[in-house]
Amino acid sequence: MKKISFFLAILLLLIIANNMRFCSSPADSDMVEVTIHALQGDAQHGGPVVVVLTDADRKFYLPLVVDAEHAKALSLDRNGKPPTRPGTHDLLAIILSTLNAEVERVEIDRIGKGKWAAVLHLRDDGETYKLDVQPGDALAIAQRLQVKIFVPRTSMQKRPSAAPLENDPEQESPTFSLDEYGFSVQQMTPGLRRIFGDDGVLVSEVIPGSPAAQAGLRESDLVLAIEGTSIDSPEHLEQTLQAAGSGQKRLRIRRDGVEIELLMQL
Repeated sequence: MKKISFFLAILLLLIIANNMRFCSSPADSDMVEVTIHALQGDAQHGGPVVVVLTDADRKFYLPLVVDAEHAKALSLDRNGKPPTRPGTHDLLAIILSTLNAEVERVEIDRIGKGKWAAVLHLRDDGETYKLDVQPGDALAIAQRLQVKIFVPRTSMQKRPSAAPLENDPEQESPTFSLDEYGFSVQQMTPGLRRIFGDDGVLVSEVIPGSPAAQAGLRESDLVLAIEGTSIDSPEHLEQTLQAAGSGQKRLRIRRDGVEIELLMQL
């Protein structure tokens, strides 16, 4: 009877939030445990936020972009404040707790270009289940329930600096929209610079079908230069793009710790 109620509860939540489904998870091999190190972004104004995950030694990191709703939930929970209204992750956490179903771990993995998926590993009455959720929900649930988070070791990026990584406070980094080109960027806060290095600006959103998307730009990319001109701020990026004129332009970016060149049609 308990198993039936468990699945009915999960099914009810699926109807409420159709972004969830049962699925297979990434292989358990070569996964590394990470923790939420910092939140950097523009949640106050509804913009995306970069959640920085780091390994135990804080030598490697993984940046994930989440929306303002998930970022606000993470921020409130980190500061011990109750949410103003429950989100999807709150409802799921309440249901799992009520049914005494244990979340054993959370796994996050890349499923495509710039896309991520998350899996909750559940245990109920001696049996295990896997539930696919949005990465933002998974992080919020892991933080709320104090569950370990794992990501593939190959997804982690080596920090450019060997300097100790401090516990960064949450820092606002307003989103700068470049609507004409189809992407948004964030100014590098001191916390982000300690992780990503001192160069460029951070891509926080790419609009599907836009010139930026067609060029292959992705969330969490660092834009370092346009046509050989180094970029040091969102305003400088916009000025450089406008000055470049029309035609195909070279963008030098850093992705997963590797510098590559993209061609964007302006």
